[in-house]
Amino acid sequence: MLLFLVIGLMLLPALQKHFGFFNQEPLHGDVRLAADTVLQADNWFDGRFAKSKEKYINDNFGFRNSFVRLKNQVYFSAFDQAFAKEVVLGKSNYLYESRYLDAYAGKDYIGDKQTDARFEKLKLIQDSLAKHGVTLVLLFAPGKATYLPEYIPEMYGPHVVKTNYLEHIRAAKQFGINHIDLNGWFLKMKPTTKFPLYPQTGTHWSTYAAYIAFDSINKYLEKKLDKKLPHFKINTVEWKKELAWSDKDIEDALNLMTDMPHYKMPYPSIIWPDSQNCFRPRVLTISDSYWGGIYDSKLAKTAYNHPEFWSYDQFVMNYGSPSKKEFACDLDLKTHVEQKDVVFIMASEASLRFMGWDFIEEVYSMYTNGPAHYPALQASRKKSIEICMIKTFIASDESWFDGVKRDAEADKISVDSSLQQHANAVYANRHSSDKPVKK
Repeated sequence: MLLFLVIGLMLLPALQKHFGFFNQEPLHGDVRLAADTVLQADNWFDGRFAKSKEKYINDNFGFRNSFVRLKNQVYFSAFDQAFAKEVVLGKSNYLYESRYLDAYAGKDYIGDKQTDARFEKLKLIQDSLAKHGVTLVLLFAPGKATYLPEYIPEMYGPHVVKTNYLEHIRAAKQFGINHIDLNGWFLKMKPTTKFPLYPQTGTHWSTYAAYIAFDSINKYLEKKLDKKLPHFKINTVEWKKELAWSDKDIEDALNLMTDMPHYKMPYPSIIWPDSQNCFRPRVLTISDSYWGGIYDSKLAKTAYNHPEFWSYDQFVMNYGSPSKKEFACDLDLKTHVEQKDVVFIMASEASLRFMGWDFIEEVYSMYTNGPAHYPALQASRKKSIEICMIKTFIASDESWFDGVKRDAEADKISVDSSLQQHANAVYANRHSSDKPVKK
């Protein structure tokens, strides 16, 4: 009897794989599963088939997701270990991303020279856009590490004198760049706020925090544009134990069996009492994922006139059809920027080293090189986003990415540099017969 039970248990994963008796919740985060392989003469004799098939079986057997979650739960509960890329377990069940801790500690500081050069370009861009009636505003989004340093593990240490955030604020004031310091404002509110501005198990600001940040942005614009904008009013605030995805995005990446202990989070319900007879500016936002919370809440859709969100200066989001993908590089940059009333460039602490991504350089080049440079600029923008998408594809292909890492080790360079080389090679091969763009 015991023998039959053991055999049955051993067969269960295979039966689940082929018949799918139980629904398995997919794993979240940076999960790369090996693809199946096809038997051929060359991969059989050199051993690649067996190796690839073994990876595929290991990644796709029945109940694998449950076993992964069980292992993660045991290590998390017993040893305080988190099996997720860049996730750091802080004190009292606070989760952080390592890049935010690095930014808080100043480890990713780009340097005085590069910071000042960036703001010299921003000054020229701000003045050039102003001639076309466009207001440029930098938005410094908060960071969880700066707002909640008391829960950071001791091994990460205190921050240094110079960080990208502190030096960007300094440069913005020095060069006279329009900006809103949401990071500093959050710190000032911390002792008196009635509602948590950050969740324990998420990396972004809370839903409530995104709402009040957007309200402050609108009040700033009213003064800057000297026009009345729509404003919402918080009707009720409901405390919920069941968190929205944005309040537990890091926890989801841990892939645990059970939810981590956490406090309740506030979720506001709003009304727009004065949105009719108001000016609704045309707004373009270039930002990281922090603006995503504002975009998803439809706040920008109600307050602005056909707002656009260029996610990382690549993907265009404008409340159009989700199935229709648009890319910033396919748009005429000059026409598209100059027809706006406001251009926001937003970045959180962890993204400040890349602030604007390619947007600042592109618009600066547009205004310094003139119309004759537009075709070459457009081609450069298209190349940039295509290479970025190639890198994403390579990183998602386990076999290919293993080759990237082997090349990095052999060439004694970083994995990122090796990935860039692979992507450049793919791009060059794709466009080897293209005609050169006239400059």
